[in-house]
Order: sequence, then C-alpha cells, then structure tokens
Amino acid sequence: TLQEVLTAGKTTTISIESSADITTTAQFNGDIDGALLQTVKAAESLLKGDVVYISGGTGDNPEVSKALASDSTKMPAIGIMKEPINTIGDIGECITSGELTGVTLSSIATGAELFVSAITEGAVSITAPTGEANLIQKIAKVIKGGNGGALTVLGAFRTNAVPNLDSGKIFL
Repeated sequence: TLQEVLTAGKTTTISIESSADITTTAQFNGDIDGALLQTVKAAESLLKGDVVYISGGTGDNPEVSKALASDSTKMPAIGIMKEPINTIGDIGECITSGELTGVTLSSIATGAELFVSAITEGAVSITAPTGEANLIQKIAKVIKGGNGGALTVLGAFRTNAVPNLDSGKIFL
C-alpha cells in the first residue's frame, strides 16, 4: 500500500487522476511546479490581482489588506491575490511566489517588471516609486502581456531596493 511505501522510506511515483486532496504525514522531497499559496482572511474586499500585505491576524490565517508603497504601515507586500474575496472575514488564497494567470495586462509588455504602487492601494506600477517617502518593492514580472496575461510573483515579504532620496540629499 502507499502507506507502507511512505513509512518504509522507499521512493515511489504517484499518479493522480482526479482533483482529490492528498494528505500524508511523511516528509516530501521534490520539486513543486506551480505557485506557492498562502491562505488568507480578507480585512477588506479584494480582487484577483490585488497586491496585499499582512494587516492583522485573527484565527488560523493572516488578515490581509491592499498594499501601498507610499505608506510604510501598508508594506511590505506578501503577494498577489489569486482570487477575489468580496466579504470581509472570508478566506481565500494569495500567491506569494509563482505564476498568476488570467489577468488583464493590456497595456503592459511581456518582460515588464511590476512594483507595488505608491498611488493606488493594491495596484502594481511598471515604474518604481520615486521620492524618499516611498518604499520600493518589485512584486512581479510579466511573462505574458495582453488580455489573458500571466505574471510571476516574486519579491514578496520585503521591500528590496535602496530607498529613494530627494534632490540634494546623500546617504551617510
């Protein structure tokens, strides 16, 4: 049986013919092809593609809200919503790393880097925010532009660039 194989530490290939859930207490070693997901609770209404940060925590899942690079209390982003959550307190999934498909990227070219917006909560920008009050976090890269587009989520959990400096200022 599968249980005997797993507990004996043997290597085996498992083929799944349906979308049934699989659980095991054995250690898994191998590659994962797909997005890394975080189950989250909505602190506000969220759309598929919204960039989110952890805004609180109650129960078993982190509570998330829309990220904003111009407000340090709304950063860093942890990822991009995989699905909409319309009701506050409902549970959904956020992609922390990996591919998000089926998004409208009509004016964004394949290969473009996307940053957390400093202007619109939950949005991305094709240019890094400027001005020393804004944080810079690259959150994704477009792998297919246009309608039905796709992007790879990256850089979640931390702002990852040297802060901006206003004109006439230097780092000491």
